[in-house]
Amino acid sequence: MSSQTEIPDSFIGKYEMVGSECLMEFLMQVGLGMIERMDMAGSSLTFEIIKEENNYYKFKWKNDHSSWESRFRVNHEFNERHFDVRPVKSWIFVGGNTLFYVQQDETYVVKNVMEIINDEIYLRSYIDQVRALQIFKRVKY
Repeated sequence: MSSQTEIPDSFIGKYEMVGSECLMEFLMQVGLGMIERMDMAGSSLTFEIIKEENNYYKFKWKNDHSSWESRFRVNHEFNERHFDVRPVKSWIFVGGNTLFYVQQDETYVVKNVMEIINDEIYLRSYIDQVRALQIFKRVKY
């Protein structure tokens, strides 16, 4: 992958989900039960990318019922909890205006590709043969 060590400034900010495709199938593939899937798919979701000191970044996710965050450095393995609270090993790589975000545990590998176009982030997530798309629009303050 890329040797870029910083996330482009164009990504920094807060976003809210405005659309999705195949999200229920994806959530089922990662092992969520029907009630959890309905809760996740029916909730409003916000996502924030924060730049911190010393080349650290933070992802903050929040839906109607829970929130979770991850602190990391680009190109370094880090431990985090997936949205379903399972511990995973993760990596984030940068290539131009695209972030590659990999999460892995003993059960699965999820590959996420985040691309920014204008004020929207297109998050494509892959597990096995299942693909989901989430579209996030920048929140104006």
